[in-house]
Amino acid sequence: NPHFLPEVCIQTTLVNFTVTHDGLEDQLLGDVVRKERPDLEAQRDKIIVTMAADTKQLQDLQDKTLQLLFESEGMILDNEPLVNTLQQSKATSIIIERRFKEAEATEESIKKAREEYRIVAKRASLIYFVVADLAVLNPMYQHSLEY
Repeated sequence: NPHFLPEVCIQTTLVNFTVTHDGLEDQLLGDVVRKERPDLEAQRDKIIVTMAADTKQLQDLQDKTLQLLFESEGMILDNEPLVNTLQQSKATSIIIERRFKEAEATEESIKKAREEYRIVAKRASLIYFVVADLAVLNPMYQHSLEY
């Protein structure tokens, strides 16, 4: 690890791009599962995208509700757009909460299926670091690897 003067560190942001055992193992696990069970990995990707979209939709509804509350004057219950938004927000949040529970259950089953391939990813990660460390023994052992 290089050491920099404090003046340099104040004016810059240091980013560490070194590969870690756990990071490489997770990357390889995704690759192995994508190769062996593409349906499983596609389903996992779909769940992640759906959950992110649902979270954004909930946030948008909350923002809209807060904006209407902020702009409302007089009795809140007399403000029809606000009441409609609250009802819509409640109904949508119930639907999204149900989807989150289903997604969590599916995610758990996917996680169990992915763990079957963990040993392959672990060994591949170990092999990578062994091959990378061969250059310490002799510079002739330097390799250019994809990972």
